[in-house]
Amino acid sequence: FEFRKSFYLEKIVIDWWFILKNILSGDILLSFMIPISLYVSLQFVHILQGRTMERDPKLAHEGQNMKVYSSYMNSDLAHINIIFSDKTGTLTDNIMKLRMVGLASKKNIVHDEQKDQGEMQSLLTNREIQHVAHEAFLCMTLCHSVIVNPKSKEYEGESPDECAMLATCRDSAGYEMIMSTESRVILNIAKIKDVEYEILAKIPFDSERKRMSIIVRHKNSGKITCFMKGADSHVLPLLDPEQKGYSRCVKRVNTHLTNFSTHGLRTLVLTRRSINSQTEFDNWYKAYTTADFSGNDVEKERLIHIMESSHVLLGCVGIEDKLQFRVPQTIKFFKMAGIKIWMLTGDKLETAINIGYSSNLISLKNKKKENVNIHIMEKFEDIQNLYRIKEGSPFVLAFNGLVLDAILHFKNHKRYGRLLELFPARYDGKQATVEDFKRFIKLLKHADSVICCRATPLQKSRLVRIAKTYLKANALAIGDGANDVSMIQEANIGVGIKGREGSQATRASDYAIGQFHLLRRLLAVHGTYSYQRGALFVQYSFYKSFVVTVLQMLFCTANGFTSSTIIDSWVLGFYNLLFTSVQPLLLGVFEKHVDEKLLYVNPKLYSALTRENVFNFVTCMYWLLSATYHGVVIYVFLIYGLADSNINDYASLMVACAFAIVWVVCIKAIIECRSVTFINHMVTWGSIFFLYVFYCIYSAFPLFLGSAEGYQIFYHTFQNLKFHLVIFGAVITALIPDIVAKVFFTEIFINTTTSHQKEYERVVTRRRRSSHPVPPIGHQNSNNNSPESLLASSVGSEEAELSSSQGSSRSTGRSRANSILHSFGSIFRRSNKEEPDSKEDVQEIVEFIKMIYKDDDDGDEIVTEIQDAL
Repeated sequence: FEFRKSFYLEKIVIDWWFILKNILSGDILLSFMIPISLYVSLQFVHILQGRTMERDPKLAHEGQNMKVYSSYMNSDLAHINIIFSDKTGTLTDNIMKLRMVGLASKKNIVHDEQKDQGEMQSLLTNREIQHVAHEAFLCMTLCHSVIVNPKSKEYEGESPDECAMLATCRDSAGYEMIMSTESRVILNIAKIKDVEYEILAKIPFDSERKRMSIIVRHKNSGKITCFMKGADSHVLPLLDPEQKGYSRCVKRVNTHLTNFSTHGLRTLVLTRRSINSQTEFDNWYKAYTTADFSGNDVEKERLIHIMESSHVLLGCVGIEDKLQFRVPQTIKFFKMAGIKIWMLTGDKLETAINIGYSSNLISLKNKKKENVNIHIMEKFEDIQNLYRIKEGSPFVLAFNGLVLDAILHFKNHKRYGRLLELFPARYDGKQATVEDFKRFIKLLKHADSVICCRATPLQKSRLVRIAKTYLKANALAIGDGANDVSMIQEANIGVGIKGREGSQATRASDYAIGQFHLLRRLLAVHGTYSYQRGALFVQYSFYKSFVVTVLQMLFCTANGFTSSTIIDSWVLGFYNLLFTSVQPLLLGVFEKHVDEKLLYVNPKLYSALTRENVFNFVTCMYWLLSATYHGVVIYVFLIYGLADSNINDYASLMVACAFAIVWVVCIKAIIECRSVTFINHMVTWGSIFFLYVFYCIYSAFPLFLGSAEGYQIFYHTFQNLKFHLVIFGAVITALIPDIVAKVFFTEIFINTTTSHQKEYERVVTRRRRSSHPVPPIGHQNSNNNSPESLLASSVGSEEAELSSSQGSSRSTGRSRANSILHSFGSIFRRSNKEEPDSKEDVQEIVEFIKMIYKDDDDGDEIVTEIQDAL
């Protein structure tokens, strides 16, 4: 129908097109509620966060910065439940050294290179073991994939343990490899020079077989021998039981292996097999090459098994690999933060358990001072022991790869049967039941730590997937070699360490670091910051868009839903682009809700992040209600405040609305900041000032940039006092509740993070006011002035003050260092909820103090005094 209220008005035809046009126009106005560019902006923030991590000098190692390959996972670093870690090269340095050699002889012959350095030749002078020792050294110098650098004459290869064995054989036993090619190897054996062996065939090491073989022929004698080395679990079953003294030799070597493992050494077994004739070898080699070229893997494996069977045991070696820097402290921090550590390694169980003790993975007592038991499963029958483990008591679960396969190899079940598709079992023995598997899952959930030894890359990925699927864990996997790639890719977050085994792990990872201890800063500092910043960025972006939407909706009720906008179209276009674009970026990249030094030393802050209201339904509702309140306040002040003035026209209303929104939204960003810096102020007041400059230019041009109705309107409204009073009243009324809420949550209703931050700030403030702080009350007269006793006494009282504001001119030197240790001991006690039980704990507090004092004028002097006190 047609509608005309007065003769001078345009005739309005209300039809379906009119209705559709108004509906679409309204949808377009209200669509501003969803920040369309949020996804792109969030990715940009993640990239900037990643660049911040890469430029962090404390995450650099040996001059190389860390690398971030998947910056969109930055926030997930704050929610890790389980860390899956390799052992060699990840927890250890992967700097190998041949430490012990044990021979399969009648006598218990063990050479310890640490005690008898350079005297390995003594094994060759004993006539009873001379022949066995000679063949053991030949096995070490021939069975490998190492080459000799022609310039430096050093050994180079993919396996550090092979290089270590060759170096020790050269320096201590006189067995030196001087040249190695694809077809021959030349050795210097003691005084005999240029002993040449022809390489007939080489069966390389792989993660399934866990062994390597080489077939060589002595050039002079023509004797053909197959040497093999590998893991004892994969080599000992291939021995010839008919050999002379088989039982005695195996028993002797098992004793050596157990001894080596208790010292935390990696173990390898050495064997050899004599091939009777050239014809025997030629027949085997012809069949082997045919199966290899035809791709017949089954036949190839069968032929390899034939060649590697019926070997004679020579002995075993123990290779030392020391822990990396600060690994025990890092693992202790993660455990106190509520993160479980699962160590997956290919070494023997004894070696893994020994490393677990030295790295704090296995603690003698837990936080409640309860004894921690170790439950070991090495064979299928041990699965029944699962039912004897009490879930309520603290324990560490240790098992090997075969037991894992047995537990996963059960009959089809409507719920658990899908594992048969995910993990095709390789175990050929008995089958576990569904109840065994369910019990196994429960034990994994309640175990303090998990150790899986003799694990293949596929088995590592299986455990990661089990944790993700059945434990609902946010998993992080860290490794340094190619055998860790499957584990890294299976985890939610993969971290690669660029070590001595190449860069395969780093290329497959999301983050690449130099050493394991850097993972602590990556998670505790950057992970926490990234999550907090990302939450603020997203919620603030929705907030500033929702404020505009609320104003538009309220204005629609006053204009009869005619799709008229309360904000000028140019201002609305530049609102997210210029006036409020930098504030969320500052929140998303530079905001620090707590000092990074406190995050690094306090594990409770990491675990508290998931419990505190950072990004959930409650916080989102807070931001939306805040935006609604701000929009209503601005609308009421503008409509009723400008009603009786000479600037109550539509154009003046749009100008006042633009200024009120920008003022409120920009100041809101400063209120929500916990670390307000000069940059925050510059951006906030610069954005507001830029709006004034924009309107000065916009109102000066009637048609080029502005509109006819907006021409000179800014100059007209700016000269009116009521315009400034209304804007000021709207801003103050809108932001007073935010300021009150800020004070309430930072001074009265304080969460864990805020409490620790205020405590830390109080310590730093008092230290700055007093150049010579004294120990807490009640400890000045202590007779024992050792740092350990001072820390123990200072952390024992919860009522002890963190520091004293009264100084003493006579408190210098050692007394000043002790008083500093006193003060920061309370922070350690309140953070970790336990006594400092070792010098490592004391050193950790000292490292924290050194970070605080390093920028002071007398920082070097104070650090020296602290070190002297230790």
